[in-house]
Formats: sequence, C-alpha cells, structure tokens
Amino acid sequence: MKLKTIVVFLMTLMLVACSDTDGEAITDEQPVLSEYEQIKEQEDLIVKHIADKNYEEASDIIPWGILENSEKIRILNLYAAKMDLKEKTGQVTYGGLHVKIPPDYDGEFKDEIRAFMLESEIPYEEWERRYNDHKNREYERKNKKVAKTAEPIPYEPAIGMTDYEVRESTWGKPQKINKTTTRYGVSEQWVYPNYKYLYFEDGYLVTIQE
Repeated sequence: MKLKTIVVFLMTLMLVACSDTDGEAITDEQPVLSEYEQIKEQEDLIVKHIADKNYEEASDIIPWGILENSEKIRILNLYAAKMDLKEKTGQVTYGGLHVKIPPDYDGEFKDEIRAFMLESEIPYEEWERRYNDHKNREYERKNKKVAKTAEPIPYEPAIGMTDYEVRESTWGKPQKINKTTTRYGVSEQWVYPNYKYLYFEDGYLVTIQE
C-alpha cells in the first residue's frame, strides 16, 4: 500500500512540473544586442587583439554596416592592417592614412599610432595639412552636392585626394590604369599623355609625376 502511495505521489509531482512549464518556449537563442552594445563589443575586441599584437585578427574587424559609426574601429582597423603588413613583409605603405587618421586622435593606442605615422617621411605638420585639406574638400563637396552647383570650379590634383576627386580635377580620366591588388591593399598607376603619372594606394593619391 505504501509503495502504491509513493508511486502516485511521484506521478503527481511530474504532472505539476509539466504544468508549470506548459506554454513556455524552450530556446537556445541569445538575446539581441542593441546597436550600441554591438559596436562596444567589437571595439573591445579590436582593442584586445591589438594589445595582444594579433594584428591580423584586429584587421579582420571591418568598419562596415553599423561599425562605420565607430571612429575607434575605423582608425584601429587601419593601424592594425598596416602593422600586420609590416610584421609579415617588413614593408609599410602609408597610402591614404594621412587623410584617414586625424593627427589629434586621442583614443586607445594613440602614442603607438602617432609613432607609427611619424615613421614615414611625412612630418607632423604635413600630416596635419593633408588631413585638414582633405576634410575641407569633403565638406565643400558635400555642400556643393546639397546646393547642386551646376558648374564645379576646376582644380589641380593634390596628394591625399580620392580617385573620384582626381577624375573631377583638371587632369580628368587617365588613358590607362595599371592596377596591383594584394590582400594588403590596392596600388594603381594612372597614365596620362605627355608622360604624366599619378600613383594611388587604396584609392588615395600618394605621388604625382610630371
């Protein structure tokens, strides 16, 4: 009799447990992170990779989508990619960096980034000038687009310009483009009449040869 009573009691407990979970969805899904949380998570990750000198992993955190809203990720990604190239090949290309990284950057690894940038043949004052010139050109270009200026003012190509800006300059489109692509970036030679050449790295003008 006692055995029967125990069995009935256990069955009752099982039924109660089942009824408590009735209607509850069982799922392994992780909670959805907000945009801020997603950006912060990737910022912390890229900082950790650089601190550990895992530059390849850091350079794989690409600033696209919502990550474009993070200046920290944009700058640290550029720095990590160049340090990865330096470690693997012993070579460094600065194409476009002087207009992409602000001289007054004050975030993580600011001292390391400034030291790296000043290893180039470009002094701080020139870096500052190139960055500000590019920033001003971008500002003017956006204003012209908003104002829908019918006739743009002609200008000569200048170091730090984008390929788009050069096409809109007095030099216009090249006769020929010689392109070299590696996992570290894209180098281009634009060929013009009268033995004139423009050299780009990652879409930014780095050398003018006339």
